[in-house]
Formats: sequence, C-alpha cells, structure tokens
Amino acid sequence: MSSNVSPLAAVLLGNPGGIAYVPDLPQGAVVTNTTRGIWEWTNVQNGFHVALVHFSSDPSKDSDAFVTEARKGTSVANYEREYNIRWQSFRGKPVFSEDFKRNFHVSTAPLVAQSQLPIIRGWDFGLYPACVFTQLWPGMRLVVLREICESGMGLERFLEEVAAKSIEWFPGSRKYYEVVDPAGFARSANDERTAVSMLANTSTYRMNVTPGVQVPAERLKAVRKFLSRVVRGEPAMLIDPSCPMVIGGMDGGYHYSYNVSGQLREKPEKNIYSHPADALQYVATRVLEMDLSGTAVPEIKSPSYGFRNANSIKEHTQHGTK
Repeated sequence: MSSNVSPLAAVLLGNPGGIAYVPDLPQGAVVTNTTRGIWEWTNVQNGFHVALVHFSSDPSKDSDAFVTEARKGTSVANYEREYNIRWQSFRGKPVFSEDFKRNFHVSTAPLVAQSQLPIIRGWDFGLYPACVFTQLWPGMRLVVLREICESGMGLERFLEEVAAKSIEWFPGSRKYYEVVDPAGFARSANDERTAVSMLANTSTYRMNVTPGVQVPAERLKAVRKFLSRVVRGEPAMLIDPSCPMVIGGMDGGYHYSYNVSGQLREKPEKNIYSHPADALQYVATRVLEMDLSGTAVPEIKSPSYGFRNANSIKEHTQHGTK
C-alpha cells in the first residue's frame, strides 16, 4: 500500500487489529507499508531510502499489555521518544498526561459525522485562530471530527475558510452551534466589530452562539471528565486522526512549562497547540447543558407594516384576499 502522506493518510497506514500507532511520517513522500509496523520511503531531498520500524512489528510486543508494562516508571515524553519514535518533546508536564491515551482516544479510522445531529464548533480567536468541529453522540460522547488551525490569518479570512470547509466536510448538515472564546464578545482596539458579530455576519449559517467558560480550572475539568469516562467500552471523547493539532496537544504540546526557578507554572503554556486546546475546552464546558434540538437556520419572519390597519391587511393576505 502506498500513499502521499497526510495526517489522515498516516493513520490509514497503521496496524488494524494491533497497537493503534500513528507514525510521524514525512510530508510529500510516497510511503509504503507492506509489512506490519514497518514504513518505508525515499527522502525526496537526498535520495536516501528510509525505514521506520515500530515495536508493533514484533508480534510478541503488539499488545496493550506490553504498552502498559513499557510505560511504567517513565514519563509520557520518554515513552513517546523511546517506543513511538517521536523526537519532538516538550520541557514540562503535559496537561492531560494522566487522562489521554492515544491508542484509546484517537480513532484508528476516519470518523463519519452523523447527519441527523448538529455540528458544534468551538472557536478560539487571536493571532492563531482555531476552530474544532465536534458532535455530541449518543451516550454523551464528545467526538472531534475536524480542526482548522491557522497562523497570522485575519479573522474575516478565517471565518470564510471555516464556512467553506463546513460545506465541504459536512454537506448534509444544516444545524450548527457555536461555543466561542468569551473574549470574542469584546471589541478590538482597531475594529468596532466584535469577533462574534463578524462570525454571525460572514458565516454561511446563522448561528446559535454561546460563550465558553473562561475559568481555566473549570475548562480543564470539563475535558478530563470526557477523557476519563467510558461508554459501553468506548471512549467518551474520540478524536478523528485528521486532527494533528488536537492530538499533538493532548500528547504533550499543550503542557505546563517551568518557570525560572524550575517550578511548573500554574497555567498551560501559550503556543500553537493551546489554541485548538482552548477551542475544545470551550465546547466541553457547555455542550452538556446546551439545547441541541433547535435549528441554526434562521426562520423567515412574517412581514411587518409601519402604518395603521396593518393587521387587517395581513389578515386579508393570509386568506388570499388582495
């Protein structure tokens, strides 16, 4: 099997039936996965042939029991580096290190949105805007379907991108609910409009907008509740493999850093992973209390008239009298 590698394609090159390992593969190369746990490609820059060999290629180690034993007495970063061949590590403590299990919370196959359920989008604004697309599935399971994360993109352009991708990814969905960064209700210093008002005016769909909880401790608690709960053997939070920023944040990109005295800071570090993490937190704080039975499509209001006897005119109109 071969594929031009993308975050989605990478997981499809995994090992069905064994360890749910998502390798870090190069962009632009053609990767082959003819043997379980072994990926091969040619370096497009220097022509070298490269083979990535994961421990799951050994049948005796391709089990949850082996992983459980290997993770004993070591940090998440050390385990990822030594066993999952991930050289990117962060100096600090992953926020969800005790709750997130990659081989449990990340789907091994692309997730399909349930068309009868609304899409709940979580938004974080700023220089690195992020939007996560989620649904609340039966059993109160929060499913992360897609993500959009940008750097240095203006809000209007970002909103247009989200609107376009919403139609592309979820063509059958007409119900959207928005849980946003509370700061989006405030006017910026150089623009009289608020992020929320711009969102409502430029999106394809009229939106039900709810501010997420701002208190960090409550937001993290809400996500941990989903991560720690199991519904009939399935995770209460499941993430599509096409969401590398959400997954990377869970894996340690979203973390507590050390201060100058060597102590862990009280709040997670702000970086490229914190924005989709915040967007997901806003959803987690509100989704269980939202009324998702309504519609995000605006109703057409009855015409109104600014002169006397308008009621009689409308009454005649309703009866077909002109």
